[in-house]
Amino acid sequence: MSYEKHHITIDADQVALHRFYKSNNDVPVLLLHGSIENGKIFYTKGGKGLAPYLSQLGFDVYVPDMRGKGESMPKVSSKHNHSQFEQITVDIPRYLEKIKNIRPFSKIHFGAHSWGGVLLLGYLARFNDKRVCSMVSFGTKRKIYIKTLQKKLLIDLGWSWLGRFAISKKGYFPAKDWKLGAENEPKNFYLQTDIWLKSNDWIDSIDGFNYKESIRGLNLPPTLYINGIKDRVLGNPSDVQQLIDETGANKNTQTLLIGKRNGNLANYGHIDMLTHPKAPSDHFPAVAEWFKRFD
Repeated sequence: MSYEKHHITIDADQVALHRFYKSNNDVPVLLLHGSIENGKIFYTKGGKGLAPYLSQLGFDVYVPDMRGKGESMPKVSSKHNHSQFEQITVDIPRYLEKIKNIRPFSKIHFGAHSWGGVLLLGYLARFNDKRVCSMVSFGTKRKIYIKTLQKKLLIDLGWSWLGRFAISKKGYFPAKDWKLGAENEPKNFYLQTDIWLKSNDWIDSIDGFNYKESIRGLNLPPTLYINGIKDRVLGNPSDVQQLIDETGANKNTQTLLIGKRNGNLANYGHIDMLTHPKAPSDHFPAVAEWFKRFD
């Protein structure tokens, strides 16, 4: 396996793009992380994680750190104005442009963790990119419908109430500062995420684009939704199914619930479905098989 780090200049930001590969003969894979995290959800510098795993099988894998996160600079602060609108309309197209400059392609696979899947779906809703031949999403929901005590504490109190209070004081959501996540979140990005988590509508607050209306009219690429049996709030299987219903499932949409009762080696939660040491021998092969099936 070879590793390279590339940089993409977007406005005042230097975005880090991590590449894992053995050759560039296979269809490339773009893996996008979610909110309050960075690309390391998919890899370690020691060669562990989904990105190195796929590269050992011959996939050419690209993992960006969103603006201000991971090895992208400058870090998130009160001066950072990055929002979901820019991520969908500017940054994802720039990732794809950079990958094509590194190695030409006519087809590409998408993979995502958590909110990264919502952003990739938002990109497809706007651009209907036919080069995307398949997708795999880990713990991806758009709205949280469940009503449990854990959800009230984690989302209603911790994320929404405390988050908005923090933004009024600091100018960004200090998830990393307060040890609530791997990264801090820019103010506008956080506020737009918070709206989408609660609303039946799926509308961009910047330009009014209706993602739900647009995406329902598309023939989305074959998508595998992987859910952890212990992921009870951030990627609850019932909320994942609501997203599938909202976007319009086709015959090539499948779900995979990973846990011991379904024959897996561990009961997985929202994060360790990608970081657990047993994942490469457990459900990572299903990801590779999905991508190969739809090359």
